[in-house]
Amino acid sequence: MRKYDEPIEACFGAGSYSTLEDELPGLPAEFRWRSHTWRIREVEGHWVLADPWWEGDRVEVVVEQREIWQVRARDPWRGREGVFQIYRHQDSGRWSLLAVLD
Repeated sequence: MRKYDEPIEACFGAGSYSTLEDELPGLPAEFRWRSHTWRIREVEGHWVLADPWWEGDRVEVVVEQREIWQVRARDPWRGREGVFQIYRHQDSGRWSLLAVLD
């Protein structure tokens, strides 16, 4: 597994991946990463990861939750396929690529 945690551009195709949208609402149909478009073909996993963060010297723990999807995606222009972990930032709504599985 190669970890990246880099921003991606999520693209929501109108009805193009209705089976994925029915299974996991809010999942993009494809994403752009490093100038390449990857079309999501299959969802291999879905989970929520809670990362604890402490603010200064306060005892109060702030928990950041990330809803992560593990997806199989294909780059139609280069004919390559891969397995990616992507997530949406709760506060901003932006998407990131967490990792690429080998």
